[in-house]
Amino acid sequence: MSGEQARLAGTISLQVLTRKATANERQKAEGCLALTRFRETSGQLPGTLERVVQDPPDFLITDAISRRAGGAPRHTIRRRVGTSPPKSGQSLRFDDSPQRWTRSRWRRINRHELSLLIHILDQVASEGIDVLKVQASRATVLEARDGSGRWHLRVPEDAPKSTIRDGALPIRALVPSGDDDHVGEVVVWVRAGRLVSLEWLRFTPAAPQSLPSPDQIRVRVRGTDWSSDGIDWRDESADGALARAWLEATHHDLYGSDVSNRVYELTHEDLDPPRGWRLLQRLVELAEGRKLWHVGGGPLAYMVGNHLSLIEEELVRLYRSNRKWEIAFEGQMSTTLADFHLRFGRSDS
Repeated sequence: MSGEQARLAGTISLQVLTRKATANERQKAEGCLALTRFRETSGQLPGTLERVVQDPPDFLITDAISRRAGGAPRHTIRRRVGTSPPKSGQSLRFDDSPQRWTRSRWRRINRHELSLLIHILDQVASEGIDVLKVQASRATVLEARDGSGRWHLRVPEDAPKSTIRDGALPIRALVPSGDDDHVGEVVVWVRAGRLVSLEWLRFTPAAPQSLPSPDQIRVRVRGTDWSSDGIDWRDESADGALARAWLEATHHDLYGSDVSNRVYELTHEDLDPPRGWRLLQRLVELAEGRKLWHVGGGPLAYMVGNHLSLIEEELVRLYRSNRKWEIAFEGQMSTTLADFHLRFGRSDS
């Protein structure tokens, strides 16, 4: 039956029942007519989920409430008592569960979301990341209101497309709890060269509902093969990920691993010493605390022992001006680093 036919049927039913119908029959006929008119004016047809921009008839709300104890009605309008109806541009979701309305609206990405997203993107050493940063700065966000921890991202049609493959970015942006445990992970999803969502996965009930701040994130490289059968050693675009993977491996079994061997080849051997020097600088830049000691005893000692003539001038400047480089030299059982300190250390040290 079409909407017009239902409306006419309801009107005729009311006319016929005006004189001889019982109160219960008349109430049902009025309900049928009111529901038909509501569907016509709102664009809501049976079995669809179209936007509704007006209040439903009062009898629908009271009827849904009165029948919660029994079987759920076919159409339940989710409304919280005392709230105003959705304004134009907001959405009303229909559902069989007697919950309140779920409203959502696309909005510009806020400063906290953007800083977190840019921080994570900065850790990915792959072509196409700069394009995703441009997309992020222009993105709009639709935040899930059910506590699922998902922020949908929408990028303007005229924004450039990235060459990054579909799926989650190839890193793990973890929020640590102690040295070896984590309370959650932020996952960035890409589809067809565009950012599509930001997801906050909470591993424990103690994890906060809101997105973590950038300084809480610890990055791990996700499933990268550093063996001779994996990423080509000539591909310098992966060295950012290589540096982060090497630093992360200092928590576990670093020495003898594929990632350790790859860094050793680049900083100790004669494959490409200038690139090994750039890799060492990135390691020092990213390292903190105990990781600086590992950098000093490994890649730094390799470069000083085998390629000092190439890096001496710049290394002396860094050693004398940047405390992190000085820390990397401290406490090392290396004669080459000790000799360097005697030759170039500051007179007041």
